[in-house]
Amino acid sequence: MIIGIDFDNTIILYDKLVRSIASKMGFIPPSFEGDKVAVRDFIRSSKYGDEGWQRVQGQVYGKEIVGAVIADGFKEFIVLARKKQNQLYIVSHKTEIGHFDIEKINLRDAALGWMEGQGFFSQIEDGGLGFTRDEIFFRAERKEKIVKIKELQCEAFIDDLPEVFEEAMFPPKTKKILYAPVGFTEHKCAMTVVKSWNEIANALLS
Repeated sequence: MIIGIDFDNTIILYDKLVRSIASKMGFIPPSFEGDKVAVRDFIRSSKYGDEGWQRVQGQVYGKEIVGAVIADGFKEFIVLARKKQNQLYIVSHKTEIGHFDIEKINLRDAALGWMEGQGFFSQIEDGGLGFTRDEIFFRAERKEKIVKIKELQCEAFIDDLPEVFEEAMFPPKTKKILYAPVGFTEHKCAMTVVKSWNEIANALLS
């Protein structure tokens, strides 16, 4: 099977990092509790608005990305998928430079550096995940991401955003796997909703 995987908030998780950076930047109180979405909504509804949120994102996805964590069960999924001879791709909607980042850190290079640190490009037998650089794709627009999913002929795609699957141009024969650790009920098209990478493995690899 050809399996495509989103990157941000599907493979790499930012909740704790977002809270930490937003607090350091003065956009939320130090005692704030909540996930990335809660931080985003709080900042957007404050005097800092969407610009404040984009400033946080510029730091989190750029030079501070080293503080992000890999999703529980992802590495085990990859090892099993490769054992079963599946072809894996990562297709990410990611701009090159973050908004309002005065340092102009290349977000794609930052993401690749994080992957390198997590062993993505080391061989399975060496404890890595066996990816090559030509199996990783970044696209500036969501529609460009979907075009790449089509080009790769993905038979399944894993993403945390239902909006990707709801796009009219999303390939109808591609199995839609929505990664939603906290649950999700409202969506406009048929998709398989899972809360963990273990559930993804059961859905695709069993």
